Amino acid sequence: GAGDSLQFDYFLDTEASFGTDDGILCNSGLFDCLTVEISTDSGATWTRLEELPTSVSGFTFKFIGLSFYSGLTVLIRFNFDTGDEQANFWEGAYIDDIFVGP
Repeated sequence: GAGDSLQFDYFLDTEASFGTDDGILCNSGLFDCLTVEISTDSGATWTRLEELPTSVSGFTFKFIGLSFYSGLTVLIRFNFDTGDEQANFWEGAYIDDIFVGP
């Protein structure tokens, strides 16, 4: 079953950041986008838990509460979408130290 939280470190440097700014989101599909998604039906459908902002200054710790899914068997995925073939020369996405639990 799902734990109480998902915790991880991530580094995200994409065209949304223009290489210098932290905290910029995907902006409705205009930029590269990293999302965290969850499925309660073995991957048939996915629900977006969170859209992660850029973090060009280094790895950022992220905590996402999962109490809503307590007692359920779930799948969790990280989805990185470049959206298009333009401006894809940034570092991209790195994810480390993933932990699901209390």
